[in-house]
Amino acid sequence: MNRLKGYLKTLPSYLFILILVWVFMVILMPKKSLWYEIEAVMAEQKVIVHDEKLDDALFSLDISDAELYFGAMNLARIEALEILPLGFYNSATIKNLFVGSELPILKGLHVKSAHLSYIPFCDIEIEASGNFGVVEGFVDLTKRTIELDVEASSWLKKQTVIMRKLRKQKKGYHFAFHY
Repeated sequence: MNRLKGYLKTLPSYLFILILVWVFMVILMPKKSLWYEIEAVMAEQKVIVHDEKLDDALFSLDISDAELYFGAMNLARIEALEILPLGFYNSATIKNLFVGSELPILKGLHVKSAHLSYIPFCDIEIEASGNFGVVEGFVDLTKRTIELDVEASSWLKKQTVIMRKLRKQKKGYHFAFHY
């Protein structure tokens, strides 16, 4: 019994040390190197991020003024992207994504803000808003599905090619895709 009391007394100090080690690991993580590895993997799929400016912040990696290409086709311009790699919780926040003119189906699409969050062994949660309306949903990595609930704006409702992919529900629209 005395041993148990001794362990319980030292438990807070062990937790403090563990948290302190984790904080230093996140702060000292080579976030730029991690980004270059991600770029290399994307390049294998012909997805190129070009002209981006990187800022290795204390806990996050901030990317600004990035051009996104697929092969030679300009897909989008991203004003700001913040990647927060904490291990047990990871997120990416996008501010002002403008779709390139080379995608006629999505011409004029502007994502004002988007937030993706991932906890290991869980779904990737998605929240976004822009001139298309508001989107909330998830990506299930085990079932390989994407499900989105969309509150469509008047701009999106005029995009007939996109609207054909959405299913009407009581409140808004639903999109489901298996990849």
